Amino acid sequence: HLLPLVDLDDLLGITNTDARPSITVVVAQSGDQPYGIVVDHVTKAEEIVVKAVSPEVQEAGSYAGATVMGDGSPALILDLASISRKCIRGSGLELDRRAVSDRSAEKETMAVLVSQVGSIRVGVRSSDVERLEKIDGAAVEFSGTKAVVQYRDRLLPLVFLGTLIDPLHPAAGTNFEGRSLRVIITSEQREKSVGLVVDRVHDVLQAVVDEIDTDTAERNRYVEGSVVLDGLVTELLDVSSLLAESGAESAESRSQSTPLHAAS
Repeated sequence: HLLPLVDLDDLLGITNTDARPSITVVVAQSGDQPYGIVVDHVTKAEEIVVKAVSPEVQEAGSYAGATVMGDGSPALILDLASISRKCIRGSGLELDRRAVSDRSAEKETMAVLVSQVGSIRVGVRSSDVERLEKIDGAAVEFSGTKAVVQYRDRLLPLVFLGTLIDPLHPAAGTNFEGRSLRVIITSEQREKSVGLVVDRVHDVLQAVVDEIDTDTAERNRYVEGSVVLDGLVTELLDVSSLLAESGAESAESRSQSTPLHAAS
């Protein structure tokens, strides 16, 4: 088969004067149309949380969002469907944008990060998520009865959602040797941050706000409501209650706390 190629330098308007003895191609697919994206090199694959970008960046038509990498640096996420329409199919981009805008105006939606905790699917609003991490169980320590991990020069409280959400989930225990923990780091926009331990992460899906059933919140104070996503019931987590459960320290309290010094 012939594979159409899109040079990322040309697409993004980057001038690259370096000679290329060989090229690296990332094979992508939009709908039934596969194509190759020519890049300088590939570093690694990472699980990320996609954040929305400003309207000015959206106007470029090449980016689906942005994320923060493990070293704290920002990265833009390519919009593969848009690139396919512009560079491979060559038309229809403006029409598709209007259609998406019209559908969004009909119903208010929000992005939800969907994960699995035992037999229960749980969701966290993407606006409440900073990033995803895989943490070595050996790094887990205890401050009193609370599980914590050293994360970016501070102690990050851990909340094992299985013990709060699924009554059939095995207890977290205190021995994490040999285990790898999947952790959702919540955003500090609330002036607090906590690590939510889940079994696995599924995907980021769009939820219709008006379709959230709040009756389940009466049965579990850590749940804001239930919503059907991708055909399956998903419990939308109440991050405020989880922060209170963890005893997460506020940013203001951290800035005012007195540093501890080792005794001489």
